[in-house]
Amino acid sequence: MVTIEEEARKLFEKGKKPEEVYEILSEKGIKASESTIETYNRLWRNGYESQSAYLDDLAKKNGFKSWSEYRKHLLMKNGFEKYSEYSKYSKDPHFREICDSNGSDGINEDNPYILMSRISEMEYILREEITETEEYKKLEEILEKMGQKERIKYIGKLRRGVEILKQLGKINYGSFSILYSV
Repeated sequence: MVTIEEEARKLFEKGKKPEEVYEILSEKGIKASESTIETYNRLWRNGYESQSAYLDDLAKKNGFKSWSEYRKHLLMKNGFEKYSEYSKYSKDPHFREICDSNGSDGINEDNPYILMSRISEMEYILREEITETEEYKKLEEILEKMGQKERIKYIGKLRRGVEILKQLGKINYGSFSILYSV
């Protein structure tokens, strides 16, 4: 079976431009984004046989034996424990909203990670007082629709997500001991 990358390479070798390759592949019913075709073209022009060859070369230039080793290093450097964790958070729109922003501009104040971060910063307040805060009430609304097990898992996910966001320098937070009362 021929891959999209191989199809694109054949067309580049025939002198086709990325826009033309995109149109030809679309007409054949092959789905690929324009940016993917551009990437394949750039790699082909730079003499790489495939994207994986480029990634392996990049890893070797950075002192690693393979792309998978280098990717693992990059993930750990950015606070993720494994690729599956990265995949889970990269698909979470609330997490991405904070990761993709520059500072607090444009971040929804009702974002569960922001709410959890703020609640954790209030640990000096007595538990009874925390339950009266707007942040606690908003997070409670989000959790209200969930079953007990789902709620506990979600709080754990938020907790871990806030730790990762802190490591990435996106938010600051205190202790999480109070959060399990939510």
